[in-house]
Amino acid sequence: MVMNEPKYFDIVKVRVDAPILKETFRGRIQKNLNARKKIWQLKWKFLDLTLGGLLLYGLIVIVAFSGAIATTRIISATISQKPVLEVSPSFSDFKVEKLKPTNQQTDHQPSTSQPSVAQSIEQDPFKMIAEPATDEIAKNSFKIRILNGNARDGEAGKIKNELTANGFSVGAVGNAKNQYPTTQIYYLAGKNKSAEKVKSALSKYQAETHESNVGLIGDGYDILVVLGVK
Repeated sequence: MVMNEPKYFDIVKVRVDAPILKETFRGRIQKNLNARKKIWQLKWKFLDLTLGGLLLYGLIVIVAFSGAIATTRIISATISQKPVLEVSPSFSDFKVEKLKPTNQQTDHQPSTSQPSVAQSIEQDPFKMIAEPATDEIAKNSFKIRILNGNARDGEAGKIKNELTANGFSVGAVGNAKNQYPTTQIYYLAGKNKSAEKVKSALSKYQAETHESNVGLIGDGYDILVVLGVK
């Protein structure tokens, strides 16, 4: 048996320079960096598109909302300016009540010669009923108090005598705490016609009439006359 002789091969050692290895390593790193750069560029483009879309959508929503508000205001203004039809009252809308006669005399009591309120409404429901004239008020139906506010002695008593002789009911007289340049006539509520009657009787004074209360006029009196300088 013949044994084969071992074969020997020469090992050729290939020497690789260091610069070639470095260049290969740098190339791989550069490729990785370029790939990552492209990925980030795609991400930024997607982000830009997303933000742009959101801004555009928000702008559209704002414009639509503003248009809706403007339309609502125009419709509201148009409705508010719509004329309203007025309905004239009919005679059936008025309720006529008969007045009961009373013995108490007031400034607004009508005379027996005038028609009653119910009769006036039946004749003409839209006719205004006038208040009784000043001449229809009895002079002794209200009580007067007189104060002297012009520092002329005895003038309050003199005016009391004149008014009493003229049919008025005059009570106490006295002096005012202050002087008044013009004569003042104060009356209780509802006694304005009586005050005008007193003013007519004191025509020589430039009297002014004012509505007041019991605290100023005095308990038990309807009218207070404060005589002034004129």
